[in-house]
Amino acid sequence: MGQQLVRGLSGFGELSVDEALEALADERRRAVVRVLHGTEGSVTAQELATEIRLHPEGPQDRGRVVVDLHHRTLPKLDALGVLSYDPEATVVEPRPPLDDLVGLVEHVEFTSR
Repeated sequence: MGQQLVRGLSGFGELSVDEALEALADERRRAVVRVLHGTEGSVTAQELATEIRLHPEGPQDRGRVVVDLHHRTLPKLDALGVLSYDPEATVVEPRPPLDDLVGLVEHVEFTSR
């Protein structure tokens, strides 16, 4: 049996349920989706880190957030097609599937309270 596809996800092909859940399995990846939701154009990893460290999970060291984004979080979301990440320029640009994941992020966070 083939993988089920998440209805409503669009962009560079559809994300499977497994890919959508994998994208949101980590709190930092969910934070990236929340921060980039509705963003037009690109942002730097440093700008993204500044926003993420201010989110409700508590203050975080900006330097550690930048390192995590650069080495782990952004490459993973890029590989899944959720965003485009240029590690040389440290520039992030949302792709269409990102906005489609926001509803799942809200559901995951609501049910985990």
